Amino acid sequence: MSQNTLINIGKTIIIVALATVFILLINKLGKKKVLASDKYSSKNGTKDPVPFIVIQIVSVLLAILAGIGILDAWGFNVTQLFAGLGIASAIIGLALQDTIKDIIMGSHLYHDRYFTTGDYIEYEGNVAKVETFSLRTTRLRLIDNSIISVSNRNLTTIKMAGEYFSYEIPVSYEEDRDKTNKVLTEITEDIARLPEMKAAFFKGVKAFEDSAIVYVIVGQTEPQNIKALQFEGYNLILRKLTEAGFEIPFRQLDIHMDTKG
Repeated sequence: MSQNTLINIGKTIIIVALATVFILLINKLGKKKVLASDKYSSKNGTKDPVPFIVIQIVSVLLAILAGIGILDAWGFNVTQLFAGLGIASAIIGLALQDTIKDIIMGSHLYHDRYFTTGDYIEYEGNVAKVETFSLRTTRLRLIDNSIISVSNRNLTTIKMAGEYFSYEIPVSYEEDRDKTNKVLTEITEDIARLPEMKAAFFKGVKAFEDSAIVYVIVGQTEPQNIKALQFEGYNLILRKLTEAGFEIPFRQLDIHMDTKG
């Protein structure tokens, strides 16, 4: 075995040893700092996974640098190697462009602290609970308890789910206004007593439609209860209006015909 070979083996051992030590230190100290900090805690007490992913990325970069150092020690032309990797990276980048978009959007969501695990959001018209969040995907639990995994690049039209929702109640123009207000106030009190309902408010007139005056009652509850309370509330409203002698108006169209000529 030549002297140059022995020197190269020695350099390789030193590079591998240093890289291993640095990777172990970064993982140990980094994870210790993350776990000791409340900065990355979500609202339900679980730890945000993104800082751990960052630690893994740094470890991979160190391993790559160590590999380049070993190749250089054995006399490989690192510059030409990088040129070849550049072409390969471009090809891989095209193949993985959706994954890259996911990671970029995941980074934005994490940086802005838009939501975290345990939050309720609205996605494509559905209220869903955020089960887990990573740089690539977000797992959501829908109201029916089904779980979907959404690519982060598709989380561009979501919004945080609110506690308030409304019941729109059409009442005929012919109904007495005082009676209407009295009945709807009583209905509001009944709605406020529904299970899981935090509060209910009679807001009054919302619009004047062709065949009815539209009144609004606003309810307040946890986002996951809204859908069920909408069904319950509307059934209660229909029953109470019927008991009070109200007729639910239907859309009417008046047609005037000219019979002359």
